[in-house]
Amino acid sequence: PALLLVYSQLLQQENKTAESQEFLKRAAEYDPRVLLNSIADYMRNGLPVQARATADLMVERIKNKSGELSEDNTVLAANAYVLTNRLDNAMEGLQKGFKRFPTSQTIARALSNAYRLKFRTSLVQGKSQVQVNLEYLDIAVSLDPTNVLIQEELEALTQIGIGQSEETMETLRNRI
Repeated sequence: PALLLVYSQLLQQENKTAESQEFLKRAAEYDPRVLLNSIADYMRNGLPVQARATADLMVERIKNKSGELSEDNTVLAANAYVLTNRLDNAMEGLQKGFKRFPTSQTIARALSNAYRLKFRTSLVQGKSQVQVNLEYLDIAVSLDPTNVLIQEELEALTQIGIGQSEETMETLRNRI
């Protein structure tokens, strides 16, 4: 599959997207994870319908015979959904995976990051104020207190003016 991937990338550099995708699909027969490259390429080229179809195809291919995802494939499927702007689908799959694999740090981190992204998308800036849903950040921290990316969200809050009052800072400290 590595050679197929290299050739696909060469074709992509020559703006031969359709041919590039064919080689990616052939490589995916050996390893479905390579479809993430295809999904990203489709999104980059403004082809979200093809990206979603490829993501759905990948998720179906990585399921086991009983139709379930392994621990690693749960995260892989979530990545495909995030790439295609379907964060809710990613979170739903990760939550199911976390129920099946409750001690999985990999799924806990992925789910924490999904809630962190959900928090980021909840930031609404109006003309005079900023609204945030701190619940998502709470959940992200509770799933993985060691997730250093949450610090970036706190810095973003400070940059847009949230967290500058002592009361708000105390609330944020208590949440973390």
